Amino acid sequence: MHKLSASNKKRIINDVVIGARLYQKYLATKDFLIIADDGTYVEVRFHNSDFAHLVGIRSYLNDLSFYKNCVSGTIAENNIKDQQHYDFGTLRKKITLIKKIHKIIYTNSNVLLINLHTNTIDFPLAIENSEEKSLLLL
Repeated sequence: MHKLSASNKKRIINDVVIGARLYQKYLATKDFLIIADDGTYVEVRFHNSDFAHLVGIRSYLNDLSFYKNCVSGTIAENNIKDQQHYDFGTLRKKITLIKKIHKIIYTNSNVLLINLHTNTIDFPLAIENSEEKSLLLL
């Protein structure tokens, strides 16, 4: 577990609000049909409650309330837990990816990875964008 300071929380809040608004505009409640060159395809839907998982922030709010507070700009330091699974640097990287989610999803340089295996977990789907040097794990 990693402890977030009050100053860390302040730095996160502005970015997470921007990220939530972009998530709402470009991803939330939309269905994406991702088709690979070989004709295989997968359908992906981003739910409002998925936002908290994508940014990796643990909150005292449930996932949907966390997202709604971020979109409305009412998320507060006391909504964010002091103890986090990820360190501050990792949280900042995850939030930075959300802030450019439209560049990751809406380009032609994406690679679809099915059944991505990592050292810690298996992901059924991942989208890699080489231009943005990013990987979105779903």
